[in-house]
Amino acid sequence: MTTSPRNVEVYTIGHSNVAVDKLVLLLQKYRIEVLVDVRSVPYSKYSSQFNRDSFPEKLRESNIEYKFAGNFLGGRPADPNLYKSNETSADGEQSPRTVDYDKIAETVQLLTVLVTCITGLS
Repeated sequence: MTTSPRNVEVYTIGHSNVAVDKLVLLLQKYRIEVLVDVRSVPYSKYSSQFNRDSFPEKLRESNIEYKFAGNFLGGRPADPNLYKSNETSADGEQSPRTVDYDKIAETVQLLTVLVTCITGLS
């Protein structure tokens, strides 16, 4: 199904610890054709059925395309320039690096991923 950008709907879903077949049925119910994985680390100790080395194959078997975008859209981007400078607290402790979402919003990668999601281009 090809849609124009004017009538594209974007859904979000979390996998929790459900069976992979149940999640696939839910995706099919809403006619999801492409799943974009935005997890920075697409592996789970407790829900290994959704690990990146096996989950995409299960989706392909159900005619759902898998795209990984966790390196751009995930909570821990790979690019070190997308983090705020380390800050030191009043007691001299280094705070953990914080993602700078304003910087992410300005990246070409974000635009590319969004256009790819909307248009279905590879």
